[in-house]
Amino acid sequence: SVHIQNLSFSYPSRPDVLQNLDFKITPGQVVALVGTSGSGKSTVASLLTRIYDVPANTIFINDTCIHDIPPEILRQQIGVVSQQPEMFKGSIRDNIRYGTWDATEERIQTAAKLAHVLDFADSFTDGLDTDATTLSGGQRQRVAIARVILKDPPFIILDEATASLDTRSEHLV
Repeated sequence: SVHIQNLSFSYPSRPDVLQNLDFKITPGQVVALVGTSGSGKSTVASLLTRIYDVPANTIFINDTCIHDIPPEILRQQIGVVSQQPEMFKGSIRDNIRYGTWDATEERIQTAAKLAHVLDFADSFTDGLDTDATTLSGGQRQRVAIARVILKDPPFIILDEATASLDTRSEHLV
């Protein structure tokens, strides 16, 4: 479970982005944070992964304050797909496998299929061995989704994860 309790947060020289935020997410529950641009949706994702430091005793994972969870352990438990996912120098396959280096080819193929990466990768001469840095925004998002599918973490954060996809691709994914 994730429990955010009385969380307020602001960036330097800006007013509070979040004020007294309080909610609980139970295992298996799907929650959508909805709001206008700049309302703090992405900030919540960054706080959950400790990209930004959080005030003590405001965010709990399975009843443990995230300050008591080493960041590398916390990040192993969370998969994030952002609006503009980064691709690392290397193949599409390596970008799907990133962070799950022991994954079998079968698992990589399954993740690529579920995220509809094969829909475009199969049209490339080198398929999944194509340089991932040449991909479009929507293709990058599908690779990032495949990466999270492969990782299979207990918590998944989709931060406008389909924003660059066309309507058909968004529906498929």
